[in-house]
Amino acid sequence: MKTAVFFVLDENVDWEGPYLSSRLNQNSEWTVKTAATNSEIVSTGGFKTKVDYTIEDLPKDCDLLVLIGGKFDPALSEIIDLRIKKQQPLAAIGEVVDYLVSNHQVSERLLTDELYAESNLVAAKTALGNEFADAVLKMVDFTSDKTVKALAEFYDNGYFEYCQKYGITV
Repeated sequence: MKTAVFFVLDENVDWEGPYLSSRLNQNSEWTVKTAATNSEIVSTGGFKTKVDYTIEDLPKDCDLLVLIGGKFDPALSEIIDLRIKKQQPLAAIGEVVDYLVSNHQVSERLLTDELYAESNLVAAKTALGNEFADAVLKMVDFTSDKTVKALAEFYDNGYFEYCQKYGITV
């Protein structure tokens, strides 16, 4: 079983994680867990999440660590540095990407590009939920590129158009 841990930062934006977490959760080979600095986190939309891990008990060698938006917490610096050094899969979306750029942990190219994908790191500066999810799924060899594309079409176009295109009777 592979584990993806979504580290949710204070003032995270509600829609930045679900495009990816919902896809991972549909695969029996993956499990999705949540983490934060405290045992409960509140998003900008007011959703309260009771997390599986706090920063103190965060697994160091999970298969994928995803940083979700919000205010960067300096306590994450060491964890991020170690994952990058060990070339362990790391994904980041939202304001947390500014930390990666300012600490030279990602290419300066991210200052102009909206999405950055390189070996074991995917980062998106804005709420590119679907594109971000696609890039992360490719990074972790989740499934074939064809299936990733089909999933993206499902999220982009909706259930009925997806069924019509792929010959699924509703």
